[in-house]
Amino acid sequence: MGIFQKSIVDGDEYNVFGRGMAIMHLGEFTLRADYRYLDLRTNIGNNNMLYAVYMGYLYNRGNCFGFWGGYPYENTLIINNYGSNMVSTTSNVSDQTILTSAYRATSANSYGTCFKFDSKSNGYSEGKINFYIGNHYGPGSSWAVVAYAQNNVSGNFY
Repeated sequence: MGIFQKSIVDGDEYNVFGRGMAIMHLGEFTLRADYRYLDLRTNIGNNNMLYAVYMGYLYNRGNCFGFWGGYPYENTLIINNYGSNMVSTTSNVSDQTILTSAYRATSANSYGTCFKFDSKSNGYSEGKINFYIGNHYGPGSSWAVVAYAQNNVSGNFY
């Protein structure tokens, strides 16, 4: 069952890191050589106060671990958008993979909430990032990553 823990307060939702933080694992995403960025597009729409946890390791690009919180409000607007990349203070800190932004997809992509990771290089690498999401009431049962792209686009991909 991995890091998931069940408790009597979370019903059928997964509870990660103990009580009070019911979050859903939306997937494990690969970022490989020749690509610097990873963009995830979810189907999470307007008026959701969200938080996310992400973690992983990419060979030759360091650890990836952090937290994000924000409020996809309406259309392409996210208010109270906060990110905390918890990178190490080792000598290769500049090479750590980080979440650089959360943004809303264009109307052509139904305004889904998106997340952009930067691995700081498009050289040789192979690794995975695990992505979890939740909100104050527990995650929506139909929330999912509906598209993702390894790419070299520095701006919003979706």
